Amino acid sequence: MATRKTYISGGKVYNQDDDVTTPRDLQSLELGENVPASRFENGGADEISLADLSGAPADTVNKTGAQTIAGKKTIDEGAIVHAPKTYTPAGAATATLDLALGNNHEIQMPAGNITIAISNETNGQYFTIDITQDDPGSRTVTWFSTIKWAGGVAPTLTTTADKRDSFGFKVTGADTYDGFVIGANI
Repeated sequence: MATRKTYISGGKVYNQDDDVTTPRDLQSLELGENVPASRFENGGADEISLADLSGAPADTVNKTGAQTIAGKKTIDEGAIVHAPKTYTPAGAATATLDLALGNNHEIQMPAGNITIAISNETNGQYFTIDITQDDPGSRTVTWFSTIKWAGGVAPTLTTTADKRDSFGFKVTGADTYDGFVIGANI
């Protein structure tokens, strides 16, 4: 079986089958073309992916950074799992949840009450906040502004030691949110 290596040098893609090397221009690669390796060696120094190359097909997805993918996408195995962002603010402090970092946020209450603020939200974005009381409990939260709570009234936080409440939110506009209780006294 032949060993095939693909690498980049001087703006050309080289496909090497054993001892035969064939150069190709980067722009000649076709979207969906059968490329033998998912990563390319760049002159032997470091690795870059095809998606990181200038001149790569417009439909290529980068492995990092913000991206917009249009159209229906199907994942036929597994699930996309986002690890929660965890916050442990000081008592009487403000926990600013950065929605650009993820949609699942967990707050471990400190020895004191806190204020929650939101940053980098996107209209239409959904996110959750889980709040766990410390021991002895009895901590309270001041919520970020302009939340329209289901039922019209902000919920009362569970104050029992080591218990958790879970809340869901939808961003409805600039600094406006719909808020829902997912679970209480968990």
